[in-house]
Amino acid sequence: MADMTSLNLLLQKQLFRFFCIALVLFTGLQPYVHASSYEIEVIVFERPDSKDLELEYWNFSRQHLDHQKANLEEMGQSRRLLELSQNPAYDLTQDLRRLGDLVPRLNNSNLPVLASARWIQPAFFFQNAPVISLGVEGSRLAHAYFRVYKTSLLFADMALQLSPARPVVKPGFRYSEESTENTQDDPALGFDHEYLFDAWPEVESLDPEYFLIERRRIRFKEVHYFDHPAFGVILGIWSTN
Repeated sequence: MADMTSLNLLLQKQLFRFFCIALVLFTGLQPYVHASSYEIEVIVFERPDSKDLELEYWNFSRQHLDHQKANLEEMGQSRRLLELSQNPAYDLTQDLRRLGDLVPRLNNSNLPVLASARWIQPAFFFQNAPVISLGVEGSRLAHAYFRVYKTSLLFADMALQLSPARPVVKPGFRYSEESTENTQDDPALGFDHEYLFDAWPEVESLDPEYFLIERRRIRFKEVHYFDHPAFGVILGIWSTN
């Protein structure tokens, strides 16, 4: 009988512990389950003086870049794509409310802000969540896509592309028939051929295209930083409840 009583007490303790753990987990999920909409703010900034490209190993192989570009293009082809400059849906704007103080601080720290946005969206699941495009045509930020959605938790997807910073003009040359005649007339000349500048110089870049492709679990009221040696992203999400 004593053994049976001890066993019952042990089971009760185990059940109570399981109940407490479940209660903590369930309570932690409540904001995501019951939030009807999200307020989202994003800042994308450049790191022009970063030494990380030299100090860290980053995979710039053609195969890896092609894979990242394919992921970016897939997100950019979403049927739920919303352009910042063309679509007023979800109160999409460049004006920030919660992270606005960071913009001048970044600019003054030689971390120029490339794009910023704020929007409010319903608490969609993945298949219905909009893809927000912040890419600025003609700027280094060629593409910037963001998608926020819920499961039992909250997630943010992003895919960004930064264009090369240092284009270099490499002159093209064309062969001159006249130079051959001059060379034959004067064999003492120290060159074999004369080359003239071509009208269409070849453009080459010292920098590769940079991509930032990431998915991250997000918690409300937390400001998240997404790192890359060439640029960075600051993202915050709040419940509007």
